[in-house]
Amino acid sequence: MDALFKQEPDVKLLVELCAIMGGSLTMNIAKGAWALMGAEEDKMQPALMTAMKNKMLTSLSSKGYAPAGRDRKSSIGENLVFSFVHLRIGDVAIGSILKQRKKELHDICYEVLSSEEHNAPAEVLGAHKEAVGDVKAAADFFFMAQNFNNLAPAERSSVESRR
Repeated sequence: MDALFKQEPDVKLLVELCAIMGGSLTMNIAKGAWALMGAEEDKMQPALMTAMKNKMLTSLSSKGYAPAGRDRKSSIGENLVFSFVHLRIGDVAIGSILKQRKKELHDICYEVLSSEEHNAPAEVLGAHKEAVGDVKAAADFFFMAQNFNNLAPAERSSVESRR
């Protein structure tokens, strides 16, 4: 796992974001977090390609994992989902992030996910707030999620349509 610690800063940032997001990340969310971090936009795709070449991350297609021999450059789009090649890589990645850095990354992920564009579920937002130590906000999000889960299916779809 030495390779994880010797990565270029942009590759390391992408791997850290993927770890903070639970092991998978869409290109659209990654771009939002990348921008909030102040990283150079044109360096994200090369960082993703390097992480894939180094067998740390892989792209997922709608049918599962993308074939190994496929030209991945042609498939990089807003809805591309990428994840760790193996769960252990994610474990090492999350374990290598310092506590303060984890809080910073969770806060950035919360900012991106809570935007109108992404509108993430309350339980996901609550998990990121809990990770930064904002227990009250986390509890509020978890309470909202629980109330939503207790709604009848027709009421759920009514709430979802307003989101």
